[in-house]
Amino acid sequence: MFITGSADKEVKLWDTNVLEVACAFNCPDKVMAVAMSSCASSHALIAVGTNEPGVVLADIVSGAFTHTLTGHRSATWSICWSPSIEHQLFTGDASGEVRLWDVRRSGCQALLDLTVTHRPKPARPHQNTRNCSLNSQQTSSGSLRGTTGSTSNTHSRTGSGSLKRKHSSLAGIAELHAGPEYESSRTPATWQVAHEGAVTGILATSDGLHLVTAGGDSRARLWDSHYRHQLLVHYSNTYNIGSTPKKLSSTPDGRYLFHPRGADIQVCIFRHQQGLVCTCQPQQCC
Repeated sequence: MFITGSADKEVKLWDTNVLEVACAFNCPDKVMAVAMSSCASSHALIAVGTNEPGVVLADIVSGAFTHTLTGHRSATWSICWSPSIEHQLFTGDASGEVRLWDVRRSGCQALLDLTVTHRPKPARPHQNTRNCSLNSQQTSSGSLRGTTGSTSNTHSRTGSGSLKRKHSSLAGIAELHAGPEYESSRTPATWQVAHEGAVTGILATSDGLHLVTAGGDSRARLWDSHYRHQLLVHYSNTYNIGSTPKKLSSTPDGRYLFHPRGADIQVCIFRHQQGLVCTCQPQQCC
């Protein structure tokens, strides 16, 4: 079986044995990208990117749309499922964002940021744990040896401190779980983008360890899909006008990357993260 999507707002699942349509979905807008997981065993979902923000998930079994992944600020141009994690999905839009999703949960898990070029440091134990233990010891000792007045003063001081800590923690939680209202209030300087242009293609390597993205800024970037940082591999001559989505592809061994750029197909060697380039014979491609 294979799937197709077109500007007539339809996504079709084809049966190659009889060369007929096995299932069809009517989407709300023009279809820009479609993808189906190659390793899924517990679901049969088709991810559909349209000319509207958001990613629609269609279920082949029920023949209906299950839900929509919201968060993108513009049309979704490229979609790629993880080849090793069946519920993990990567999507890119026309504003340069690349989002990581777990289709079982609401909201995206992460955004790729072109300014992050190093593996994040391991998290340290929370520093407030020691302060909280010291405050509790001081409160208990003061209540044992103090008078009634001193005890009330101690409780008032600790009470105000706990209220402040509670207020700050609630503010942090509200910021972390804020929805589209928080994202819409951010300035363009705080947006995390993977490309300074539309994301025209996304491709995951066969082992699922790396991710390749192409954008309208004429850049192809290699990412660590686990730690989600850029690996700073330079792919030269990746000219890309970024007017339409483009399909990236690679050889089964992951040695060559096929990057269409309009007039010809560019092939980049990235197994050893060298970014060496050789160009095929010129031919029309999309």
